[in-house]
Amino acid sequence: MFHMLMAGRFGLSCLLLVGALVGAGFCQEGPNPPDQPAPRLQIAFDSAPSATVGEPYHFRLLAEGGEFTITVVPPLEIEWTHEPQLQEDGIYGAVKVSNASGEDNDLTVIIVAVNQIGKAFALGYQRLTLAKSSSQEIPFGASLPIGTYIVHADAVAEIPSKNVIRRTRLHTPAPLVKSQ
Repeated sequence: MFHMLMAGRFGLSCLLLVGALVGAGFCQEGPNPPDQPAPRLQIAFDSAPSATVGEPYHFRLLAEGGEFTITVVPPLEIEWTHEPQLQEDGIYGAVKVSNASGEDNDLTVIIVAVNQIGKAFALGYQRLTLAKSSSQEIPFGASLPIGTYIVHADAVAEIPSKNVIRRTRLHTPAPLVKSQ
C-alpha cells in the first residue's frame, strides 16, 4: 500500500511539474523573431508506471513542437574518485559522497573489502555532517592478507529532524586478487 501511495505521488508530482512547465511557457522551442509568438510545446502523457523504492524510474512523454529534458538528481550519491586498486600490501582508493538535498545530513560512510569466504575487512570509516548541496572526498585503504576481494562502499545519511534516512552503495564490478 505504501509503495502504491509513493508511486502515485511521484507520478502525480511529475505530471504537475510538466503541466507547470508547459503552462508557464518554459518548454518552448528555441529563440523566435520578436514579431512572432513562440510556438507552444505539446506534451502527450498516457500514465505513469508504478515506482519501486531504490529502483530507477522511467516513463515516456511525447513532445511536439520542441524538446525538453528533466533531470532528477538523487539526494545522496556515492562515486569512486579513485577506484579501489591493489597496491603493495593492500587495497586503496577514494570515494566522493554528494548531498544534493536542501538539508544538512549526518553522514556515515564505511568501505569494506569482503574476501572469498565472506570475511569483511574495514578499509575506511567516516562520520561527518555533510552540508546541503555539498560533497566530500573520503580516501580509504588498508593492508590485507592474501585473498580475493570485492570492495563495498556504503553511505547512510540521516536527517533526524525529519526522521529521514537515505542510503546508497557501490561495489567493485570484478574481484581484486591479492596473491602475495
